[in-house]
Amino acid sequence: MGLTAFVSIMLLVAFYGKILLSPNDFLFYSHGDGLKNYYTVGYYAMYDGDFQVTGTHYPYGELNIYTDNQPIISHILYLVNAYFIDISDHIVGILNYLMLLSILLTSLFVFKILKHLNSEDIFAMVFSILIAFLSPQILRFEGHYSLSYAAFIPWVMFLMIKILDTRRNISAWAIALFASLLFQSFVHTYYLFIHICFGGAVLFVLFFSNFPNKWKRWLSICWPLVATTMLFLVYNMTYDTVPDRPASPWGISHYVVKWQGTFLPNHGFFADLFRSIYGDYNVQFESQGHIGVIASLLLACSIIYYFRRRWNVQKSLLTFFIASVGVWIFGTNWLNEITNYALYDIFPKFRQFRGLGRLSWVFYYATTILIAIFISRVWAPKKRVQLILIIFAIGIWLIEVFSYNATSASRLHPNNHRLDKDKNQIVEHLNSIGIDTTKYQSILLLPYYFVGNEKFAMQRQINGMWDAMGVSYLTGIPLINHLGSRTSVKQSMTQFQLFKDSIILKQVVPDLNEKDILLMVDKSNINHGEGFLLHSSAHLSSFGIFDFYALPVKKLDEANQAILAHYHQITDSLIQHRGLHILPIDSVAIISHETYDEESIGPPLFGNGGMRFLKGEHIPFYIGSGRKNVKIRLWLHVDHEVMGMPNIIVKWVREDNSLISMAQLNYQEDPYIFNDWLMLDIDIPHDEEIRKCLFYSDNMDIEVDHLLIYESGVETYQVVDDSILLQNNVPVHIVN
Repeated sequence: MGLTAFVSIMLLVAFYGKILLSPNDFLFYSHGDGLKNYYTVGYYAMYDGDFQVTGTHYPYGELNIYTDNQPIISHILYLVNAYFIDISDHIVGILNYLMLLSILLTSLFVFKILKHLNSEDIFAMVFSILIAFLSPQILRFEGHYSLSYAAFIPWVMFLMIKILDTRRNISAWAIALFASLLFQSFVHTYYLFIHICFGGAVLFVLFFSNFPNKWKRWLSICWPLVATTMLFLVYNMTYDTVPDRPASPWGISHYVVKWQGTFLPNHGFFADLFRSIYGDYNVQFESQGHIGVIASLLLACSIIYYFRRRWNVQKSLLTFFIASVGVWIFGTNWLNEITNYALYDIFPKFRQFRGLGRLSWVFYYATTILIAIFISRVWAPKKRVQLILIIFAIGIWLIEVFSYNATSASRLHPNNHRLDKDKNQIVEHLNSIGIDTTKYQSILLLPYYFVGNEKFAMQRQINGMWDAMGVSYLTGIPLINHLGSRTSVKQSMTQFQLFKDSIILKQVVPDLNEKDILLMVDKSNINHGEGFLLHSSAHLSSFGIFDFYALPVKKLDEANQAILAHYHQITDSLIQHRGLHILPIDSVAIISHETYDEESIGPPLFGNGGMRFLKGEHIPFYIGSGRKNVKIRLWLHVDHEVMGMPNIIVKWVREDNSLISMAQLNYQEDPYIFNDWLMLDIDIPHDEEIRKCLFYSDNMDIEVDHLLIYESGVETYQVVDDSILLQNNVPVHIVN
C-alpha cells in the first residue's frame, strides 16, 4: 500500500506539479461554476459560519447545500479561520490540494478493495493507480469541485464490501458506513443520491442472494442509508425557509447516461483516434463516464468467461457489478420513460437530481475493479503470451491515463488575479482612492447578471460577474448578483424589479439596510432601467472598463413616492369606471378590465383568484374598431412546480376570426414583476383590420390574473388588497 501511495504521489507531481508547488497561484477554472465554487467556499469560511451563504443573492442569501460550497468542508475551514489560524489567503490552495489528494485516496481505497478480493500486491498496486487516474470525476476539475472527490465512491464500496464479506464487527463497519455517508452528503447532495441508488441496488441483489448471515448484512447496509437520508431531510426542512424552489429542474431527460459516454473515449489520444475512424460522437459533459478502452474491450470477455465457469467471482464483487449495471440502466432514464416518471411521483425530491449521467461513476468503479480482477486471474502470467497480454493491456491503460491527465492539467488557469488580494487590481484601486468598503451593504454589477433557476436569468455582463465576485471575495461585501440553479422563484424575480424602471414597486427595499449600494458598472451596454439607477447614484471612480457609483437605498422608491403623491393630488378628480379610478376624459380609452375574482379557478395575484387556461386553449381579447396605440397588460403566474416556462403565442385576427398575423411573445426580456408573477405587456400592431387578439400557450397550462386593455397615454389607478396601488396595472406603492 505504501508503494501505491508513493507512485500515486509521483504521478500527481508529474501531472499537477505546478499547482502542488504553488497551490494558491492557480485555479482549475477561472470563471463560471469554477470561480463561483471557489468563491462560495471561501466567502463562507471568511465571513459566514452559519447555515446560509450570504455572499450572493443579497439580501436573501442561500442555504449552503444549494450553493456547491461543500458545507461540511466550508464549516471546518470557517472554524479553523475563526478560532485557530488565519487561512483566508490559502483557501484556494486548500481546495486545490483536497481535489488532488482525493486521487491519491482513490488509489488507496481501490488497492484495499483489490486486496480484499485476493488480488496480488503488484496487480493491486498497478490497477488501483490506473483506476484512480482515469476516474471520470477528474473531469469535474473544470468547475464542479465538490463532485471531483473521486475517493468517495470507492470509500463507500470498500465499507460495503467489508459488511458483505466480514465475519465479525459487521456493526462497526455499518457505523463507519453511516459516518462516511453523512460526511459525503454534506460535501455534495449528489453523493447521497448516488449512494441511495447504488446502495438500494445492492440491497435488491442481496435480497435474492445466499450470503451467510444475509439479513444482518442487509440491515447493516440499509440502516446507514436510511438514517443518513432522514438526517439530511431533517436538516433541509429545518433550515431551508424557501417554499418555492423549482420542483422540476430542467435536464432530467437530457443529462442522462449514454453508452457512448461510458464505452467510448471522450478525451485525449484515444478519443481523437476513435473519432478519426468512426466519425464524431460528441457526448455532452454530464454523460461522460468512460470506463477506459481496455475495460470496454474486456467487459464482454469477462462476462462470457464467468458464464463458461472459467473463473470464479467473489459474491461481493458480483453483487457490486450487477448493482452497478442496474444503476447504469436507471441513469439512462429508460425506466422513467416507460413508467412515465412514476418513481418521481412517489419520491418528488428525486426530481432535484437532474444529472442522472453521474450515476455512470458507480459503473466505472465496479467495472474497472472487475476487469482488474479478471486480468490478474484469467491472464495470470504463467505463460509468456499471457504476460505479453497483461503488459499490452496495462500499456494501453497507461497511455490513456497520461493523455487524460495531461489534458486536464493543460486547462489550469495561472495568475489567480481575482481571488488573490496581492493581484486583484480592482480592489487595489478601490483601496488606493480611499473607498471605505464597510460603508456599503452590497455590490451590484451592471449590466445585470443573475442566474437563479431555469425560470429566469439575465446574463448581460458575463465576464464582469467574475470580477465582481473577486471584489466581493476580498472585501466581504455581498453581491446582489447571483449564480445558482435552485434559487427561490419569488426571490429571484423580486431582484429583477430593480432594473425594470423607476415606477415598479421594489419589494426588496424593506429587506435592505440604510447603507449605500456599491454599483460596479460597465457602461457599454446599459439599458433604460439600469440607467435610472445610475442617474440616482453618485460617481466614485473609474478603473478599466468599470465605473463605481454609490447608490442610496432611498433613491430606489423616490419615483414611487412621486406617483403616490400625484395620486393623492388628483383623487378628487377621478371617477370609477370598469373597476378603475381614472380621469373622466379617459373613460373611452379603457377597453377592458378584468380581475377574474368571480372565477377563482387559479391562484390570485391580487383579490380572490385568477384564471387557469389549458394548454392550447385560446384566450380572446376584444379590441374593437377605430382604436390606436392599444396596450394589453395581463399578469402571468410563474409556477415553481412546473418545469420550464410557457411558450406564449399571439394571433391577430379579423372579426370573422381569420388570421392576419401571429408571433411568439418574447415576454422574459424585460418584464414587470411582482411576487411570482410577471406581466405580459403587448403593444397591438396598428392595423385597421385587427379586431381581436387570440392568446395561448402551446406547451403547458397557464394561470393569469388582472387584465387591462387600454389606449396608451391614459392613467388608471386601482387599490388592490386594501394596500397596493396599481398604476396602469403595475404595482407602484404600498398605500398607508
